[in-house]
Amino acid sequence: MSEAQQTFNTLSRKIEQQRAQLAAWETAIGQFRQKYVHELLPLFEQSLALRRALILALDEAVAHWDLTGREVKTVDALIVSLAEGLSDEEAGDAQPAIARRHGEAAAQLAPQSAALSGPPNLDEASEADLLQQIQAQVDAMQAELDAQAAARAAKRSGRQKTLRQQARASRDALETKQASLSVREVYRKLVSVLHPDRAANPDEALRKTVLMQQANEAYEKNDLLQLLALQLAVEQIDQTALLNIGESRLEHYNRVLVEQLAELTREIRHVEAEFRRQFGIPSSTGLAPGKLLRLLTKDVVTMQQVVFQYKNDLLVCASADKLKAWLRQFQPGQYMAL
Repeated sequence: MSEAQQTFNTLSRKIEQQRAQLAAWETAIGQFRQKYVHELLPLFEQSLALRRALILALDEAVAHWDLTGREVKTVDALIVSLAEGLSDEEAGDAQPAIARRHGEAAAQLAPQSAALSGPPNLDEASEADLLQQIQAQVDAMQAELDAQAAARAAKRSGRQKTLRQQARASRDALETKQASLSVREVYRKLVSVLHPDRAANPDEALRKTVLMQQANEAYEKNDLLQLLALQLAVEQIDQTALLNIGESRLEHYNRVLVEQLAELTREIRHVEAEFRRQFGIPSSTGLAPGKLLRLLTKDVVTMQQVVFQYKNDLLVCASADKLKAWLRQFQPGQYMAL
């Protein structure tokens, strides 16, 4: 077997593997979305509702039960902890309780967490503004450096090329054109036999219409392997002919396959990156199609535990004695609130 034939076979195998990988990603993401919508999101909405109810129950306990000053402070801390990260829309009817208890807890919590200290600190805001200004300056400097580098690259590319460089560029352009012509040639041969008007009966016309649509899609994608597979399907060529393609033609085919492999690789990376972006999964978390549902199942179990905890805590709030016992055991930072 020639080197070109070995390259052709290797590229073909890798392309099929990448296609299978892309299909696996698409299938796994579809299953992930379905489970996310039907299992995780309802749990999240339920947890928000329970969280609001728990905030209101704790606020009511302060208003109606005889709690000590220390217990009231603990309730304030609990409500602030539960309210952390909630938007106004998510807080809903619990907003007045949050505002009231947040104000009560501001003084004691300020040293622990700036996020729970009430109105924004002007010094911190100024520091944030300063950091933004510094980042903007850094970005501007980097943009200027990038522009200078691009200008130098353009200047280098504009210099007179040597005869050898010119010859190589011409050869590459010719090979690319010949590779494109090879794909076009296979496509034209398929068109010549797949035109529905040449069918002997309606069933054959329907079959050729379907195959013609597949050929058109493959040609639009520059998909040489699919076009060759269609040639095998319509018996324009046989497997022996495919294995005995001339060296020159194989080299042209291989250039097409290299481009197709690179495009598939880019597409897989794009699909993964977009999935990470949509669901907030950091790049440090290793991902594979078979791992997506396991990760989501773990999140579902965690959210089920949160819902269970909120329900139990609401039952505790229904009894003054149970609430007092719970508040005595409460330690800041140990409460599970999402």
